[in-house]
Amino acid sequence: MKTVKHLSRAALIGGTALGLLAANGCAKECTDDGVTAVCGDFGSQRFSVDWLWGVRWPAVATQDSRLLVSSSDGLQEIDGQGESRMIQTFDQSAPADPWGVQTTASAPSMDDQGNAFLVVPNGEVQSFGDQGSQRRWAQAVGAGNAAAPPAVGQGVVHVPFVSVDRQGRDLVTLDAATGATLSTRTGASPPVVLADEGLIYMSDTEDCGASYRSVVVEDALGAVRFRHDEPSGVRDFAPGPDGEFYVVTGDRELRRLSADGSTDWTFTPDCMDCTVAGAPTVTADAIYFPVWEGEPPNTGCDDADPTSAEQPIEASDPLYALRRDGSVLWSYDGFTTLAQRYVDGQGTGGLLGFAMQQHVQHHPAGRPVVAADGTLFVPADGAIVALDPNGKELGYALFNPGRGAVGVNGNPDTTWMNSGTENAPVLGEDGRLYHFDGNSVRAFDTDKPAAKVPWSAPFGGSRNGSRLGG
Repeated sequence: MKTVKHLSRAALIGGTALGLLAANGCAKECTDDGVTAVCGDFGSQRFSVDWLWGVRWPAVATQDSRLLVSSSDGLQEIDGQGESRMIQTFDQSAPADPWGVQTTASAPSMDDQGNAFLVVPNGEVQSFGDQGSQRRWAQAVGAGNAAAPPAVGQGVVHVPFVSVDRQGRDLVTLDAATGATLSTRTGASPPVVLADEGLIYMSDTEDCGASYRSVVVEDALGAVRFRHDEPSGVRDFAPGPDGEFYVVTGDRELRRLSADGSTDWTFTPDCMDCTVAGAPTVTADAIYFPVWEGEPPNTGCDDADPTSAEQPIEASDPLYALRRDGSVLWSYDGFTTLAQRYVDGQGTGGLLGFAMQQHVQHHPAGRPVVAADGTLFVPADGAIVALDPNGKELGYALFNPGRGAVGVNGNPDTTWMNSGTENAPVLGEDGRLYHFDGNSVRAFDTDKPAAKVPWSAPFGGSRNGSRLGG
């Protein structure tokens, strides 16, 4: 086993933000409609659709350039021109959760035949055929609220639920053709379906639901291959192509485990109060994940507000790229200067420039999606950044994040994005990139189709199927 730490910042960063500004000419190549600015080699904005409440993200990008989005009202379709319509309406009698918030549907997932699966607000699991337009079946499970999109196996779907007190977990397996319940795993997290139809998931919640005790790997028949326990708990995980997997420990380290559960290496950020914020996106050559400074959300039983976070004003919050052996390829921290660079290069930029000066103090990195040419599209609060495989900034899109839902505790003067799902971009097979900022769904034409990678965080790719290899 080996431990991998930061190199010096100067040695790691693929290019300084201000240097890239001049080298790439981003400031001279921007379009700005007062709401969204697109700079450099990023693509062009196709459309923007506003939503006010209840969207569950990520959406599913279909093969015919449509987007399926679930909300509190129903399953909606957005076509290639940005026109939306409701294709399925949900039961509105669902109870509120213990905090008085009306529950909503899960994000959808889709199999290779175009069948969609999701959990609706009344707790039913429903399936729709023909790209979401025809209802196939509905199964009352009653296990709590949806924890993630259903994971799609061969002839089965694995549906994760969280109890109303947000501490209990159940993973219910249903027949994909009929909806019949086949099995229930108590205490299990949202899973990943492996290439041989086995499963990997976290098990046995600890610390008021903030972490799990173990990672469990099963074979296709449901027999446990092995169980790996972490002394500090497990907060997140991602599968790899060779049977290995990656876990974010309770101490916020990133650990690679071999196919038999033994530890290969550990990456530990050595900057002050730094944490690995989420399990990585995994390609054939590299793994990509965010590192944040300060206290992240949901630290456990002692956290009075699991949705809030504490961060220093000057936090850098970089994206890291590691080789598969755990050594560092590069680190990019240009997120911190995006707003100021844009304002410096473009003047006040009208309403957008003013909003960015007022509301963006930094942009914490999220987990990227990967295009077939190796381009990374990395989400952050109020931004998406395009990087080449060497960590060089190619371009970016900026939008006004000055709304209460973005800020910590509803304060728009601070920002903290969700490393897991809430602003994960969706890159379709046609090269269209979608992003949801809590208020608007934006589509960009990048001309860069999604790559077939072993694991695209958080749910395996543009269909949310939670399958190794997409």
